[in-house]
Amino acid sequence: MKKVKVSIVLCVLNEIRVISDSFERLKQSCEEKQFGIEIIIVDNNSDDGTKAWLNSCEHPSVVKIFNSANLGKGGSIKKAIAIAQGEYLIIFDPDQEYDPSAIWDALSKIEGTDAKCVLGSRRLYQRTKYIYLLNYWGVVFLTTVINMLYGTRLTDAATAVKCFDLKFLKQIPLVSNGFNLDFELVCRVAQYGGKISECDASYSPRSRSEGKKLKAFKDGIQSLIVILKIRFFIVSK
Repeated sequence: MKKVKVSIVLCVLNEIRVISDSFERLKQSCEEKQFGIEIIIVDNNSDDGTKAWLNSCEHPSVVKIFNSANLGKGGSIKKAIAIAQGEYLIIFDPDQEYDPSAIWDALSKIEGTDAKCVLGSRRLYQRTKYIYLLNYWGVVFLTTVINMLYGTRLTDAATAVKCFDLKFLKQIPLVSNGFNLDFELVCRVAQYGGKISECDASYSPRSRSEGKKLKAFKDGIQSLIVILKIRFFIVSK
């Protein structure tokens, strides 16, 4: 078996409408690569058939984690980080908003630089269209706050395509369990002195009727709290 170079983390909750097709697209994309890949799929206690689909998914690259309760996206990602074996770890949402090609663009960027994290930015992709402007401006605001407090120059801290140097990431204690982990990851990498870069990532947003789970105001407030908390209160390494 090839040494694992890349660990790809997918967190799923009630995604039966898209998970099979999403996995097939990702699998085909991975098959073109000449290095070891593990796909860690974390089911967050789905009740719509997603869990049954994952049980039936037999593929040598797939590592399965079944949560007995909903731990939140952040709680699920932390479990995946703990068991990941790759040189690099990539968080990728399997909801078909992002194309799998963004994974390899981010990987290429992190390999070619001294970056510890590469974000697939929706704002750098020229053809991105947004459905919910409140979400868009919320991300712009939170990213601006991060840039001001942590000295970064980012455009999209909330992207669901994030690539990390896994050895570097494993040394960082993470506290968030919800969607706010997206922002905590960026803040903690910066706090630990890791360089953060970006590449463009194609993005086709889905609506709430198509399964979008984000609650803009609530998630935005929780994310702002964690950004401020890490900067002013969680300073020890």
